[in-house]
Amino acid sequence: MKRIKYRLGKKGGSNVLEIFLPMFVTSLLGVLLFINFVYFSKNTKEEKSTHNQTILGSILTFFFIFSFMYFILSLH
Repeated sequence: MKRIKYRLGKKGGSNVLEIFLPMFVTSLLGVLLFINFVYFSKNTKEEKSTHNQTILGSILTFFFIFSFMYFILSLH
């Protein structure tokens, strides 16, 4: 029976950071986007200014979509 060797790095297999880092960043941005949405709805209900949550939400959405596309590309 042949032994299969798993090598990390550019020569043999895939690097662990190349797999888990995009997944971690995408999950973290999703959580931050959800928390921002909760604060946005809370401020809307209390009729406070939602300017900060709107700006932060648009920036987080941009980075979330970018990291999601990078995560999908890192799977191939």
